[in-house]
Amino acid sequence: MRKNSLRVLGITAVMLSALRLGALHSPILGDEGEGISSNVHASVENAAESFFLPYELERRYFPGGDLYMIPVDTDTEKLVSRAKQFEERGSAERAARYFYLAYKRAENTPAAPYLLFRYATLLMHVDDSTELLEEITENYPLFPLIDAARYECAKRLYIAGDFEAASAFLSAIEEHERSSATVFTPYVYTFMGIISIKSDDMREAISSFQRSIALLADTGVFQDPDLMVRNHLQIARSYIELEEFSGAENLLLRILGSAPQSLHRQEALFLLAHASARREDAARAHALYSQLRGEYPSSVFTLMAAEEMQKLIYEPEEGHFSQAVGIFDETILTGRYFSAGEKTAMKGTNGSEESTSSSPRAGYYIQVGSFSQVGNAKKFSASLTAKGFSALLFETSLEGKILYRVRIGPIKDRLDADEVMRELSRYGYQGFLIRED
Repeated sequence: MRKNSLRVLGITAVMLSALRLGALHSPILGDEGEGISSNVHASVENAAESFFLPYELERRYFPGGDLYMIPVDTDTEKLVSRAKQFEERGSAERAARYFYLAYKRAENTPAAPYLLFRYATLLMHVDDSTELLEEITENYPLFPLIDAARYECAKRLYIAGDFEAASAFLSAIEEHERSSATVFTPYVYTFMGIISIKSDDMREAISSFQRSIALLADTGVFQDPDLMVRNHLQIARSYIELEEFSGAENLLLRILGSAPQSLHRQEALFLLAHASARREDAARAHALYSQLRGEYPSSVFTLMAAEEMQKLIYEPEEGHFSQAVGIFDETILTGRYFSAGEKTAMKGTNGSEESTSSSPRAGYYIQVGSFSQVGNAKKFSASLTAKGFSALLFETSLEGKILYRVRIGPIKDRLDADEVMRELSRYGYQGFLIRED
């Protein structure tokens, strides 16, 4: 029962986040927000959290966006104009009819895939719109917005429960963008991670979310700390499913201390409580659920916490459980690590300076955290050392601010570094590999 509620939670949380940002505009989803607060476990599983793309991307590559420019001629101009009028009035059905008429007149012309794309996204029936989107990807391989059409098709196939077919379209996007500009791939990886969770493949899910984080940090396609945090939340959720609770809790504390959106902090606190309940620490779970209810009394997660508290087998005991306190870690938001040219001093975990050179010693390093407070960095570094890792602090000056970054290393061989990465992941730590010459 707990596992099922956790799966629904993932979709509920991002649904609510999208509602706050006004992002639920896809015709096939309808008004999914209605009734969520009164029944948070309702049919929100119909909407995939992986659907949500940044506003900049939506406004560029999809119907109505900057790059969605229908090549019109005299045969279709009046029909397209009429369709847009009905769209502005909110009459999707009538708008779809005129876009379809325009498409039939423009069939086998450069305008055809644009018109078919718009028609498909206006249809209310998932099966019908999916069939038309598949037609675009098969018949118009040179369509400039083909990856957007593939993404829309994957969304509908996910709704229909055909995860294999959805994954095939997502893989096609990934393959296409290997030889072109990277636009959708970070979001594709997140979507693939969601599908892996639905398929009970948590290891593959974690790998997909980590690839999304790495690519967002590497390319900076759109600055998207929201997706960064959501990826980390999904990784934590996967660790809980795998019963790797220490890893989940470590990551959730960093999310709790770093996420700018209150909703994400609420979810992190809820998941911390859920992890305690799963590991049968009812007293700790009760304390964390109580903290959530006290700090966020009107939150949807408070309603969920009240439900979960009723399931706990718990006898109140004397004593006080300390509240969960988040730890700020900038990498939760950016995924970015050491940059060339930063003034850096390398320190041991006790804070004594080992080197003041501008570059660390040669070798491979795995960076696993970045902190604004030296005390938090030392505490995190010491926890790594206690687990047998060779942890170092790097004091870094960046834009006039001092940051404290925690690395494992130096490691001479790449294969050894990869093995350390795998060992770190077993404890729930994420890292990025850096080579210093």
